[in-house]
Amino acid sequence: MITDNEKSVAQEEKMKIPRGKILWWARILVTLSLAVFLLAQIRGELYQIRLQLVQPIYLVLAIITVITAIICSVWLWKMMLLTDNKPGMIVLSAHYLLGLFYNNFLPGGIGGDVVRIGALVQGGQKLIVAANSVLMARLAGLWGIVLLAGITVPIFRYATGEPLALPLILGSVGALIVTLLISAFLFGAPLAFLVKHLPERWRRWHNELRAYRSHPKLLLITLFLAISIQILAVAVNFFMAIALGLSVSFMMLLVSIPLVNLVTLLPISIGGFGVRETIYFYMLSRFGVSAVEAVVLSLAVYLLIALVSALGAAVSQLWVPKNGKDR
Repeated sequence: MITDNEKSVAQEEKMKIPRGKILWWARILVTLSLAVFLLAQIRGELYQIRLQLVQPIYLVLAIITVITAIICSVWLWKMMLLTDNKPGMIVLSAHYLLGLFYNNFLPGGIGGDVVRIGALVQGGQKLIVAANSVLMARLAGLWGIVLLAGITVPIFRYATGEPLALPLILGSVGALIVTLLISAFLFGAPLAFLVKHLPERWRRWHNELRAYRSHPKLLLITLFLAISIQILAVAVNFFMAIALGLSVSFMMLLVSIPLVNLVTLLPISIGGFGVRETIYFYMLSRFGVSAVEAVVLSLAVYLLIALVSALGAAVSQLWVPKNGKDR
């Protein structure tokens, strides 16, 4: 027989809002708020928004650069797979493109990472090996962004004389410290004492991660690849800007894009919408680029990557094994 107290507890449980829903609605609120802010900034210049493909050859170059960056990312991911039965580049590319497609709609790229891990497990890889490969690829990418941002943000301060650049510098230093702490924890020192308080399953996972310490050459190569991918991202923006006839130089983008990518990693909006455009606007406007041009460039690059990933994800499914085994 159900007591009144049990009924009360059951009613309270029904009234509770799941944490995931709260975070989801918070991201929607952030996205909408930033969208309203950007519209207010470009309201007087909306009539100028006339997308015109001035130089189509540079659009082709932008597409080629996106594909090159994807190939480098897949290569980096494959190197992080510490197993003898690694899937081939075609299979990994299929998984990566599918994850990249999901990243366009999910916060911080987390959803795409889960898709990639699930695809590897379905293909016969151990969960711990699959998860560690994605995690280490993410960490290498984070190092690439942080190091490049750490170099370009002081240049931004010097080139623009922007007094508000101090928060950017502090943010870059903070990101570097966080990255150092994450790396120190994953590789066992000096935060190894924290592992003792983790469940046994987590301790086994941590021991598997420490295996990467015995591959310093691998870590160095993947770091070089990660930095190269960030530079390719700058090139994509540059080619797209020329294709659309926007007055944005390569140096402006080299200084701005690393910070854009760093901030977009934060899972505070849906697919980076709003956050990405706001940082584009803030950084490029300091070089005299109009708000409209900054927002147009951001959206154009986003649409290009979304279309390439969508098409690639659809076509790549032809190479995804149906029997649970990677071929």
